[in-house]
Amino acid sequence: MKPKISITIETVVLEAIERIAIKNNASKSEIINSACLRDPIIKAEMETKKVNTEEIARVCHQTIKAYRETINDSKKYLDWKDTSQDQKESAYDLVNFVAENIKTISVKNIHDFRRERKKNKGWKVGETKDYHLKTDPFLDTEYEDLSPDDKRKSELFLNIVKALID
Repeated sequence: MKPKISITIETVVLEAIERIAIKNNASKSEIINSACLRDPIIKAEMETKKVNTEEIARVCHQTIKAYRETINDSKKYLDWKDTSQDQKESAYDLVNFVAENIKTISVKNIHDFRRERKKNKGWKVGETKDYHLKTDPFLDTEYEDLSPDDKRKSELFLNIVKALID
């Protein structure tokens, strides 16, 4: 779902947008979005955010992978370059969620966001975490019931994102 906003624009601008929308059988939002997406300043800002989100997600992933290796975790954790696009998009979404809620977010919120995102993508509770079968044994597990090592993963993610966006 796209966010809804209220803005104040000049009457002549609004009238022009309305005329263009009618001529093109489009909504006013579509006309505004189209104009914004062609603006070089807005495009540059969008690319900056994209690069930052991708880089932060990569750093989080690689740090958590290294942590898992230091505690001799038996779960297979691929290098970022070998990670599926779905896993990367999940990390991007989580980085953006933290960034958008930076002032109030908690580690529990991260766990809850991950669970809800997976449920919305069709994941189910299963014996093991499997990206092909979309199963996760922790899908219905509350944050408080996670092992200390599993809690640490969310703590690392949160603290890395906070450090890199401040």
